[in-house]
Amino acid sequence: MSAKLPKEDRSQCVAILGATKNESEKRIDFLENISSKGFESDKVYLLTGKRTLFTGEVIKNEESILRGRFSGDLTEAEMMDYVYRNKTGKEAIIVNTVPCNLPIDSKSICLRNRPNTEDSVEAFLDMDPDCSSVSFISRAPNIAAQYEAIAPLMLQRAPKITFEVIGGDASFSELPADKMPHILYHIFMPFAGALWGSFERVSAKISELNEQCPANYEYLRELKVIKKKSSEITKSDKNLLVPAVSE
Repeated sequence: MSAKLPKEDRSQCVAILGATKNESEKRIDFLENISSKGFESDKVYLLTGKRTLFTGEVIKNEESILRGRFSGDLTEAEMMDYVYRNKTGKEAIIVNTVPCNLPIDSKSICLRNRPNTEDSVEAFLDMDPDCSSVSFISRAPNIAAQYEAIAPLMLQRAPKITFEVIGGDASFSELPADKMPHILYHIFMPFAGALWGSFERVSAKISELNEQCPANYEYLRELKVIKKKSSEITKSDKNLLVPAVSE
C-alpha cells in the first residue's frame, strides 16, 4: 500500500493524527522524511488524547522517563509528546482530546475509551488554529478512512482552510487479520469514488447540454433511432439492396 505525498512543498500547519507508539513513530518519521526533501511548515500539532497507554506500549526506560515528567496514568498525549521531542528535538502543539469531547452537562454516554479521528479534529478546530492550510498525517491503509472522517468536519467548520491527508506506505504483512475487511474497503473505495465521480460529471454535462440546446439533443436522439431502424432493415431485407442481375 503506497504512500500519499503532499501536493505542495509547503503547508502552513501539520497535524499528526494520534496512534500507538509504534505507529506514531512511523508518522513522525514520514514528516521528517518529506521535510528532508524540501517540505516546509510553520507549526506542528499532535492530535492525540487522554487514552491510557497499553501495557508494554513503551519500554521500561521510556516509561521511567515519562513517569519522571508526568504523574498518574501515562497517556497517549504524553507518549507522543515524548516521541516527537526525542525524534526531532523540537516542540509541537499538543491537542489533548478527551474521548467523545462531550459537554459537561451532556446526558450522552460515551462507550469509547479513546478519542477517534472526529474527536481529535473537533478539538483541533476548537483551538481556532491560525492555519490557511493543514496537512494531516496518517499512514496507509488508514489514509482514505481518516480522510472520510476529516473532510466533512473541515468543509463544514473551516471551509477556508485547504487540507489534505497524507502518510507513509505500509506492507500487508503489517496488517492485523481481523481488520482486513475494513482495510480492503478503504483501499477500494477511492477507486469506486473516482469512477462514480466520473459518471456524475458526465451525467451533469449531458443535463447541462440538454438545457442549453434541447433541440439539438432531441435531434441526436432521433438520429440514433433512425440509424438503429436502418440497421434492422438492412439486416432483414438484404436481398432488396442487391442489384438485380439480368438473365
